[in-house]
Amino acid sequence: MTRTGERGFTLAETLVTATLAALVLVFLLSIHGELTIAYRRSVEAAGLQQNARVAMRRLVEELRLAGLDIDPDADPNRQDEALEGAWESAVTIRADLDSADPAGAAVPESSLGGSGMPLTIVTTGNDEVVTWALGRSSGGGSTLVFEADVVGTPRDGTVEPVPISRVHTGHHSPPYTLYRMTVTPDGTGVVRRPVAEGMASLTYTYYDADGGIMAPAGGADDPASTRMRARVAAIGISLTAIADGPSGRAITIRTRVALRAAAGGGGLDLRTEQPGNPAHAR
Repeated sequence: MTRTGERGFTLAETLVTATLAALVLVFLLSIHGELTIAYRRSVEAAGLQQNARVAMRRLVEELRLAGLDIDPDADPNRQDEALEGAWESAVTIRADLDSADPAGAAVPESSLGGSGMPLTIVTTGNDEVVTWALGRSSGGGSTLVFEADVVGTPRDGTVEPVPISRVHTGHHSPPYTLYRMTVTPDGTGVVRRPVAEGMASLTYTYYDADGGIMAPAGGADDPASTRMRARVAAIGISLTAIADGPSGRAITIRTRVALRAAAGGGGLDLRTEQPGNPAHAR
């Protein structure tokens, strides 16, 4: 029963109300979707930035020490170099990385030198000849070779070729893993340890004392190559991390590291340029 003066909604009013409600619901859902996407992107960017910064920090910490105490007795015949290898996509350094560890500093270093041997004092073991490069656990990539004295106890003063396999230099199909690679104690192989996943590219630029860009000198032990590596005063690093997913989002961090310890085979200056703000791509 309908009271006097009252009436129900007409069909047209009902349709209008339903349409407005549907439009409001669609609007709210679209806002929710955009907020969800924005949140996911911010989380993804934060993760990329954190991954890139952690990887860069580990890399910089060791590169800044390149050359530390590699020539403790100033022997002019010592073959040890701050940079044992210098390529566009990989770098091999030598440094007394465990000097602050009483046990690590003596093993195996104390057995590598000796009276009557070409090198009487040795402060760097094979585990302190370190290569930083990108690769994959599944293989592929290229083989780089540097020459260094890594065989013999005590050391014999003769360099040997050290191949580093599965190094991805072209960076055409990321993601890759950032590896820290050291020479085995007997000098016959390389130990690969993953440092960071989800890397897209890693590039090194070499600078002389005047800031000029130098061509990568590789790892050969001939006079021309060793002289060129000895002239390197700083190394620029460009490291890009990529998202694990279809977005392809990437963040690049760049910095330049001064090789203060390389001068004189032992001087150490811990100053280095701080990594710049990440650059977003794709």
